[in-house]
Amino acid sequence: MKVQTSAGSAAHIRPGLVLLAGPLAEFPIRPAEWAFIVAADGGARHALAQGVLPDHVIGDFDSMAPEDERRLAAAGVPVTRLPREKDLTDGEAAVRWAIEGGAADFVVIAGGLGGRFDHALGSVILLEQLSRAGLGGYVTDGRQRVYLLRNGLQIPGKPGDQVSIIPLTSAVSGVTVRGVRWPLRDATLLASSTLTVSNEFVAGTASFSLRSGRAVVVHVPRLDGGRASVG
Repeated sequence: MKVQTSAGSAAHIRPGLVLLAGPLAEFPIRPAEWAFIVAADGGARHALAQGVLPDHVIGDFDSMAPEDERRLAAAGVPVTRLPREKDLTDGEAAVRWAIEGGAADFVVIAGGLGGRFDHALGSVILLEQLSRAGLGGYVTDGRQRVYLLRNGLQIPGKPGDQVSIIPLTSAVSGVTVRGVRWPLRDATLLASSTLTVSNEFVAGTASFSLRSGRAVVVHVPRLDGGRASVG
């Protein structure tokens, strides 16, 4: 995993994988590449569809197909059953499991975008929990990736890839962006403005930093035909 923090230290060579139940395309799951694979309820289907067993499954099992549940049981995959009425989503429970396990310092939340907007937004704000625990990570649907910008961030990409910064706080100050078509230096971004939507990579890496506030960075890779894709 090549994404780096502002400290410049490369992320753990084997990141952790959290599978949520949202759409997920173009995302091969190879167990050897991950420190662990934990699925939140119906997110297990993404692994099972590729013949992969998750290391753990957490949820109330309201979105899992019965045949998938039987397959997990037959394989002896550890399961944590949660009540239907609870104060957190299955996805948050899976992220907490990833944090508490301490087996990786970078966590990918896959299947966390698309579908219901409230669930997608809920998945994105879970990046704050990773950050508070000292972990890096992003949320993806298999193509676009969403990162939390808290201090500094370096993201690998290709020229023509689209990238946007969306403030989470009312104002984000001291924003500096390099490696993009429209760079910024010590800028202030407002949550009411779309100034930083749809910038473009001009190099193999784009760097982002800020002095105060919180934002997310959305990276949308360019398709072969030259257009960025969100599919």
